[in-house]
Amino acid sequence: MPIAEISAPQWRALSTRAAEPNGYYLPDWELAVNATASGRVGASALGAWSDAADLIGLMPVISMWRAYKIPLPALVSADPYGSLSTPLLDRDHAEQAADEILRQARRAGAHALVLRDTSLDGAAMKAFTEVLRRDGIAPRVLHSHVRAALDARRDAD
Repeated sequence: MPIAEISAPQWRALSTRAAEPNGYYLPDWELAVNATASGRVGASALGAWSDAADLIGLMPVISMWRAYKIPLPALVSADPYGSLSTPLLDRDHAEQAADEILRQARRAGAHALVLRDTSLDGAAMKAFTEVLRRDGIAPRVLHSHVRAALDARRDAD
């Protein structure tokens, strides 16, 4: 579905419950980029809703053709001028959300879902990995790197 059709209040609520927060996928940021940024407008979204109609998962996506000019039936996490594309998954329903996002990708005709700039050790990847494992599928890492980090809990020396 077009990302602009996602309910902003539900999206904001999901961002407060996300297993892994992602400032680049906050609705005000992503919708502004999607509406005005040259070459970055028109993203779609894979979403998951609970039985109570709460948004429990959201992954902005673009086609693999648009992302890399590769004509394969795959969806790629949208890159909204950021270096983090971790999908928003409700911390209490992460696997359910990941499962529904994968189902939506399949229904859209995708044979692959590429998560760019996502922590391999984070809660989102763990949820996707568990859902795939139950289906007898293992995720494939195409590229990875270790990001620099500062442990602010230690003293400067």
